[in-house]
Amino acid sequence: MILDIMRGRGADTPRPLRRLVEGASVKRKPTPEARFWAKVARGSETECWPWTASTAGGGYGQFGLRAGSCIPAHRFAWVATHGPILDGLWVLHRCDNRPCCNPAHLFIGTRQDNMDDMVAKRRHWAHRGLPGNLGEQNGRAKLTAEQVREIRKRHADGESQSSIARDYPVGRIKVGQIVRGEAWRHLLA
Repeated sequence: MILDIMRGRGADTPRPLRRLVEGASVKRKPTPEARFWAKVARGSETECWPWTASTAGGGYGQFGLRAGSCIPAHRFAWVATHGPILDGLWVLHRCDNRPCCNPAHLFIGTRQDNMDDMVAKRRHWAHRGLPGNLGEQNGRAKLTAEQVREIRKRHADGESQSSIARDYPVGRIKVGQIVRGEAWRHLLA
């Protein structure tokens, strides 16, 4: 009976003791780095390594450090690979793939660097080249380019914004924005 208890066969032997007696190892919590990389689909050095767990708004991966505390996955990939990020600096993607965690695709920069990168890569809404961005191509447009030119001409001839607005499906404020070049500015050139 004593040997059975020592070998972990006794019903009254506590579970942890039974595990140790039977030679099983004690499970240790994985490190944050091990938990993180287990959620990344690694490929070759040139491929994107997408985050496979939860994402935050905008498609960026999010990694939970503690209960209720998350960090963007690409930032954790940078820190795990290169070390701390100085205050005021961002981790940017060369590949423009938001879930990507490949450290070779990441670089450090400021918010302005991120904005400049966005414009240079034509990711800004005005540069996407997609239908539906400017003027009549925008699915929510209430005016045509011809109507906008007519509004500007009528205002230049001295007609009031309120009078012009009554003839179109827009208000006086929008007519004012059009004549000042704040709206439909792409037609000014």
